[in-house]
Amino acid sequence: MIMNKILGNLLFLMSAPIFALSTASVNQTWFYPGDQIILTLSSDGDKVSFPSLSNISGNPVLYTSNSQKISIVNNKRSKQSSKSYIFKPAKSLNIPAYTLMVDGDKQSTRAIEITLKNPSQAKVGDDYVLQIEADRQTFFLGDEINLKVIFKEKKSLTSNSPVSIAMPEVKDLLFIKNQKSTQSTDDNYNIHTLSYRLSADNFGTFNIPSAVASIGNQNNNIFGNLSTAKIRKIHSNPLTLTVKPLPDAL
Repeated sequence: MIMNKILGNLLFLMSAPIFALSTASVNQTWFYPGDQIILTLSSDGDKVSFPSLSNISGNPVLYTSNSQKISIVNNKRSKQSSKSYIFKPAKSLNIPAYTLMVDGDKQSTRAIEITLKNPSQAKVGDDYVLQIEADRQTFFLGDEINLKVIFKEKKSLTSNSPVSIAMPEVKDLLFIKNQKSTQSTDDNYNIHTLSYRLSADNFGTFNIPSAVASIGNQNNNIFGNLSTAKIRKIHSNPLTLTVKPLPDAL
């Protein structure tokens, strides 16, 4: 009897279907303001239906991409299907569990927590320094001020990595980039300066977050314009500007 029971259990295990595994993953579990997060849902089933998401925890999905990977090991064929969703969160959040239809069955992923980090400002003495400066921090509505973005890299660095600089977006402020940039040096750094004209559509106090310099080679991934490589990011100082309304007499 015992032997028959064991054989029966073995036959049941051998004949039972092997359920596909569905997972959720992110490209990073913490992020700085302005970073993009890639959520990827995957399953190794033969027929997989992914959820259609317009937002993730209230953050709009910017775009999506699908991919498949087929492998054959020891004459056994397996297929993995994935769908990736890119979004730009503004604060820490919990990505909920999502349900996939896999070979006619419902499967749920696990929730993922991602955390917003406040960037630390680059300082003199670092390999790279990024600064933003305004010629005036108080001006009248309708005026323009000059803004400089100064990127410094140590002369002792041997690598010549490409650099891209992203200015923050601030409601009611308009940044107009001048076409020319200037290069100079000091005792320790090669210095690259970008110039902007800045105007306001409203009056009040405006807090300009850090500008961000991304340093490193970028490799295209499934989206065609996202980097899968580790990019070093340098953050500048923030700025506070005051825009005054025009006097009534004007």
